[in-house]
Amino acid sequence: MAMQIVAIPWKFHNQKNKSIIDLVKETGYFEQHDQITEGDIQTALLCRPEYVQEWRQYSEDQRSSDAWCLNIPKGGPYEVGCPDANPVQYNSAIDACAAFIQHEMEEIRTDDLERTRKHKETVERKRALNRARNL
Repeated sequence: MAMQIVAIPWKFHNQKNKSIIDLVKETGYFEQHDQITEGDIQTALLCRPEYVQEWRQYSEDQRSSDAWCLNIPKGGPYEVGCPDANPVQYNSAIDACAAFIQHEMEEIRTDDLERTRKHKETVERKRALNRARNL
């Protein structure tokens, strides 16, 4: 699963017919999120270090002010941060990228769960209104 996860930005940029949410779901992360560790992601990145730059570009492409960010300048320091906390520094680009990926996967998963919950609530409200109208 970790190898699939680290390839997500490459797939997103090259396959263009799927959303990030779709690509994350395809990895199985939503169902097995508690079984993937930052260490698993680090190991996958060590096998495919070129994906670090894909994740750097993905981070830069995000247009949300509340998104996690990955800062990998040449020579370091390598940082991962979010708007409501100070960035955390890492000794290697791979370590920083693995931490960023872990945060980003959880953000995507929890955002999707919240959207699904809100959608279900909206559907239930509409059903209740329709039942009340039919009385």
